[in-house]
Amino acid sequence: MADQIRRIGILGGTFNPIHLGHLIFAQSAAEALKLDSIWFMPAGNPPHKQHLKGIVSNEHRLEMVRLSIASNPDFELNTYEVEKNGLSYTHETLAAFKEMHPRDDYYFLIGQDSLRDFETWRHPEIIASQAHLVAAVRPGAGDKADIYETAERLSAKYNGDFIVIETPAIEISSSDIRKKVREMSSFRYLVRDEVFDYILKNHLYADTED
Repeated sequence: MADQIRRIGILGGTFNPIHLGHLIFAQSAAEALKLDSIWFMPAGNPPHKQHLKGIVSNEHRLEMVRLSIASNPDFELNTYEVEKNGLSYTHETLAAFKEMHPRDDYYFLIGQDSLRDFETWRHPEIIASQAHLVAAVRPGAGDKADIYETAERLSAKYNGDFIVIETPAIEISSSDIRKKVREMSSFRYLVRDEVFDYILKNHLYADTED
C-alpha cells in the first residue's frame, strides 16, 4: 500500500569488513522493534574516520555487505552515503531520507559507545528529531544500568526517543578481523562464509595497517 508507514532500521558503518556481530545486532533490533526492514548503509566518507588507514575500496565493502545479507529478505543494502560526494553526516542523511520518504519511521542503530558519545555528534538535536536512536547493550555488561540511564537522559534532553535493546554477548570487531588477516590467523567464523572466501580471494587487509 502506498500510504503504509514503514518501520525502517538503519545500521551504518564502514563495514570494513562486515561481520556476524553486525548481522546479529540488526536481527535483534528487527525482532525487538518489529521493524519492516533493516538498511545496511556503508559509510562513504565518514568525518570521524578521515585518517583511518586500512579501509578497502567502496566496491569491496559494498560487495561484502551484499554477500552477507543476500539470504535475508528483511535486510537491504543502502548505498546513499557511498554515492554521495563529500563528507557524510548522520543528520544530513536522515533529513534526506525524511524528504524522500516522509511517512517512513526510522530507527538508527548504534552501539553503546556511540550512545555515550552522541552529544559530540554534529547536530544531535536534528538526529533525535528525525529518528529513534537504538543502542545495543550486551547481557552481563557491567555498565548496563548506565546505558539505560544515558538513554533516558538523552531522551529528555533532546525530546527524542532513545531505546536500549539487549543483544547476544558476542565480542567481534572489524579491527580484530583485519589484524587476524594480517597475522594469518583464522577468522572464518567471525564473518559469513561468503565474506571469508571473498577476503581471501581478493587479498584484502593482508598488507594494510590500522
